[in-house]
Amino acid sequence: MVLALDNSTEVLSLALLHVGQVLCQRCFHPPERSSVVLPEAAFALLAEGGAEVAGLEGIAIGLGPGSFTGLRIGLSTAKTLAYAASIPLAGVSSLKALALEGPPGSPLWATGVFRRGEIFAGLFVRTQEGGVEVLEEERTFEIAPFAKRLKAMPQTPALGFGIHRFREAFLAEGVAAQQLLGHPIWPSAVCIAQLARFSPFDKEALFALAPSYLRGSGAEENPLFAQSAVVPAGDTP
Repeated sequence: MVLALDNSTEVLSLALLHVGQVLCQRCFHPPERSSVVLPEAAFALLAEGGAEVAGLEGIAIGLGPGSFTGLRIGLSTAKTLAYAASIPLAGVSSLKALALEGPPGSPLWATGVFRRGEIFAGLFVRTQEGGVEVLEEERTFEIAPFAKRLKAMPQTPALGFGIHRFREAFLAEGVAAQQLLGHPIWPSAVCIAQLARFSPFDKEALFALAPSYLRGSGAEENPLFAQSAVVPAGDTP
């Protein structure tokens, strides 16, 4: 069994899978806060699926890019559970997970929200083998430059939280409505699990796993703060 979670946006997604089949899944939307519901929600999901942490094949976690606080909370929880049970922890790009639910066979943009007027975005294509290929690495964009990219690629759809949050702004910039897909909005823990690749348990690799912030602001750009974010105090043995 695999426990998967993504906390890169304002929505927490959890799923439990066995041999690729979804046993149970849950999503928590605002005003519920992941800082309150984790890790109790993870244990409740395991109980619902008749599983225990020690019996898991591994834990899969969305690494962002996305919410700074959400990524810290999600990764801290995943590291603590994985370390306690000595099971592998695999990180997956949250934008890749979004792309896995997008239209197959052609390039697509997967997006998230960085801050007011700015998004995260990467260009991907779904493969015939059920994976996701990166065509353009994830980076941050302001709305107007990204709208220009979209208009230059009118056959390339865009989806995700960035499109959901700033849809009206993109329309105002002249992006065609049909290019802005309404689903998916949030990364799915099921897709995180499907993309995860596990290696044998390695304590050093476990604690070296870090979120993808791409770019921080304010305190997040402080080197000492960034260093502490890689291995939160609650994660260390």
